[in-house]
Amino acid sequence: MVWMNSMEEAIFAVENAWPGITQDAEEVSASELHYQAMIYNRLRIDGGIPLKQLGMNVKMLIKEPVSLFFQEEAEKTKSMRSVYSPYKGIQPTPDIVIFNHSIDIDWRRSNSDTTMVNMLSMIEVKVSEFTENRLTASDIIKDIHKLAAHREEVESLGATVLPIMMVIDAAHDESNKMLSTSIDEYQNVAYQNRIKVFHHSSSYE
Repeated sequence: MVWMNSMEEAIFAVENAWPGITQDAEEVSASELHYQAMIYNRLRIDGGIPLKQLGMNVKMLIKEPVSLFFQEEAEKTKSMRSVYSPYKGIQPTPDIVIFNHSIDIDWRRSNSDTTMVNMLSMIEVKVSEFTENRLTASDIIKDIHKLAAHREEVESLGATVLPIMMVIDAAHDESNKMLSTSIDEYQNVAYQNRIKVFHHSSSYE
């Protein structure tokens, strides 16, 4: 088994998997969760990422967030949590995570401190899956800010991570596809926040 040990290797793996990801996106119409599973599969097959270094829907616990974004999110959700809940703070859940092999195959929420400092890359996936409704820039920008905040939390622990935003505009009808202005808007925000973007627009006519 060849372990992945750097962010450079992680992005290389994602780039290798991307053609297969876009091919799958052209052949299947499904929910965002299904696309996440297809992306995971391509990262394993075409990206060559070892099973022990690739997680999906990885829930983490940040008890005392340092980023303003997560502080505000934690405040919003405070009233919805039980007084007796053992989970205080914020629980970000990246759609897909590529780990350093030092994670030692344990990325449970109870192991959050170790999980946070052993990520090579974290990926958020946004897919157009709604009938008669376009994917908008604002739909994606919140995830971009979430990725940037999560990176800030990781850096506060003395580590670093590469955040990736994957957008698959899978709408079949032109009337439901993203507007070019929306694409430009969200990609500009991603650039400002140093978030790597992979964008695919379906070729359906």
